[in-house]
Amino acid sequence: MALVHVVIVNWNGWADTVECLESLYRLDRDDVSIAVCDNGSTDGSVGRLTEWLGGHPGPVTIVENGTNLGFAGGCNAGIARALRDPGCHYVWLLNNDTVVAQGALTALVALMEAEPDIAICGSTLLFHHRPEVVQGLGGWFSPWIGRGGHLGHNCAADDLPDRAAIEAQLDYVIGASMLVRRAVFERTGGLGEDYFLYYEELDLARQLVSGERQAWAPASLVYHKEGRSIGTASQGRPSDTSRYYLQVNLLRFYRRYYPWLLPIAFARLAREAARAGIDRDMAALAAGWLAVRDFLSNTSRVGPIHLQSEPAP
Repeated sequence: MALVHVVIVNWNGWADTVECLESLYRLDRDDVSIAVCDNGSTDGSVGRLTEWLGGHPGPVTIVENGTNLGFAGGCNAGIARALRDPGCHYVWLLNNDTVVAQGALTALVALMEAEPDIAICGSTLLFHHRPEVVQGLGGWFSPWIGRGGHLGHNCAADDLPDRAAIEAQLDYVIGASMLVRRAVFERTGGLGEDYFLYYEELDLARQLVSGERQAWAPASLVYHKEGRSIGTASQGRPSDTSRYYLQVNLLRFYRRYYPWLLPIAFARLAREAARAGIDRDMAALAAGWLAVRDFLSNTSRVGPIHLQSEPAP
């Protein structure tokens, strides 16, 4: 039995996953179980991870999903495993392209133990390549403008805002590192798999009930490489995959929680299409059109979206 079950989704990213596992091994805790849920990788990830684990025995299980279930589906395989352990109190969803500081988990658990009404708690996410700069302390989203973002983005790591000030604006905990109380997943069954990628954490936040809240643990430091599995980091621009799922899932999220405000979501996509047209970015235009078409026809896609890799010259 383990107090905390860590769930990591791997898809063609074994090298990042190994670096993440190495940092988890440095936590020096004996109440942790780790599940690496592989989403049908084609880069030999399962073999590479198995080989690494052979030389690093520890509390790690590889869960082979056999196909790309997306972030939510991949996590849900690990969440289901965690809930089968009666000793599990918390599930830590952690991106495979993160490296955690030694006290990251202890800070999360300590805050949730001290404040039992916290249902989901997030970390201080720092840029892996710029560890002195904050990527995000949590997320905000306004349905009235159809936009959101990361709180504390680009602030200095040694000059963090007040916790109360951040939590007053906190609409969701960023999914790269979120500690979730067992009761939340017992009630929801896991993350919403119809999103495939993006909006899962905002959807989960909308399912919290009276007496449950979200929080930020400032001392929980996690270094995030950001965008590795979807190609954004390597291209220097949002990938086709990123653009598509961000746009189609914005519409799905509105339909589920704010159907009367759907025109706002469509207006946002129209503005993005206009910018793409000005930039002559045919891939961005195609991704937006595909997102709208799939939303209107209730078509669900899985896996990467390949349209056009570069903007038109």
